[in-house]
Amino acid sequence: MAKKNRPGKGKGKGKPARDPQRAALEALYGKTGVGAGNALINKFLQPGALGRVDTTLEGGSLDRYKGLETKYGTRDPMQDEVLGRMKAGLGGYTSPEYQAQREQMQRGIEGNTATGMAQLAKAQARGKVYGAAGVAQQQNLLRGAQQTKDQLEQDLYVKNIDEMSRRNLEYGQYGRGLTEEEFARQNELNRGFSDEESRLREEQLERQKINLGQANAETAAQIGAFTGAGGTAIAKEKDREAQRIQREGIRLLGGGGGTTRDRARRRASRR
Repeated sequence: MAKKNRPGKGKGKGKPARDPQRAALEALYGKTGVGAGNALINKFLQPGALGRVDTTLEGGSLDRYKGLETKYGTRDPMQDEVLGRMKAGLGGYTSPEYQAQREQMQRGIEGNTATGMAQLAKAQARGKVYGAAGVAQQQNLLRGAQQTKDQLEQDLYVKNIDEMSRRNLEYGQYGRGLTEEEFARQNELNRGFSDEESRLREEQLERQKINLGQANAETAAQIGAFTGAGGTAIAKEKDREAQRIQREGIRLLGGGGGTTRDRARRRASRR
């Protein structure tokens, strides 16, 4: 019965491709030197052997500034309420305010008129002024009271204009003050946040520099260990080669070696 051929049987496995870098190192230091160097590195100089610092920083300080921004970065509701009341009064006196001032003005005029009429009546009685002359004096007093009232009404109108100007000025000053205060507060928070962020970034950079220095030191140590092991291997190989040459020379000098022709010449010379 014919044997079935098994797939792949009898076929040799291909050799893995040789690392050209390792081949170059072996050509320079020899297999023994390369092996010794790798052994030293694997045992004592693995990445991180000299230690690393943690580059992750806590962000609590930045969170604190964000919390302050949430708390103080906006306007106080009470300030908005005051600003709203001031804005509502920019048109000057309200109707109730006008009415209150007119009533006060009217009471003053009526009181002064009554006092004036009483004094006029006494004067007319003493001077015996009656009839048309007395009535004329009373009308003059009443016209004066009306003129005073008209003047006070005009003064009230001018006073309202002045009040509007004063309120608009105070409203603008208060609003600008709030804006400047908010800007200063926000600017201070932003500056504090930026300074803290820069400080953390610098600290992180310094830690990264430390780690880079450690990595460079490890690389230098690896190179030193590898070249040292390779140099030692080369020195030993040279020493072995020198010893071999020395032994060969001694053997040749003692007649224990050489080609057949050389041995024949030495025997002939001894005869």
